[in-house]
Amino acid sequence: FQGLRADITKTFSMAPVFQIAHGFTIGATTPAYTFTSILANDQALLQGTMDNEFSLTGRLNYAWDKHVISKVSLQLTQAQSMCQLEHDYQGNDFSLNFKALNPDLTGENFKGLAVASILQSITSKLSLGLETVYTAMDPSGFNSASISLVGRYNAGDWIASAQLQAQGQLITSFWR
Repeated sequence: FQGLRADITKTFSMAPVFQIAHGFTIGATTPAYTFTSILANDQALLQGTMDNEFSLTGRLNYAWDKHVISKVSLQLTQAQSMCQLEHDYQGNDFSLNFKALNPDLTGENFKGLAVASILQSITSKLSLGLETVYTAMDPSGFNSASISLVGRYNAGDWIASAQLQAQGQLITSFWR
């Protein structure tokens, strides 16, 4: 990073939280100015950022109750736009997650990327899961679907996880 950066933040209230921030950058490839606004309480978070090139990013998280959370993420630029819708359900021993990336529901068929996943506790240390991805983003009409398997073992002082993706790739991680 070469240059100068300054961030000025002002919090107007704490319950609910209302905060704005101005960001100034000189000498970098990032936008020269950004304006961010945040409004949050125990149930919802609303955040938006606009820069000097009129690119807008936004996020909304809403907790329906302690088990159910819905999320929306947006990015609008002159070059492209992105929208992600997400819904989480956290049970006592499992979790469900649904996502849609750039969904287009205006036609007869779904267009976009859809992801659904489940993670289930088998024992207090072992969890197994499944994730399926459906892609319908190709303008020629070619759609694809894939399934991945995941496992996690939590020994208390270390955690190991593995994911077998549909393409045959095995991704592992270990944390201690």
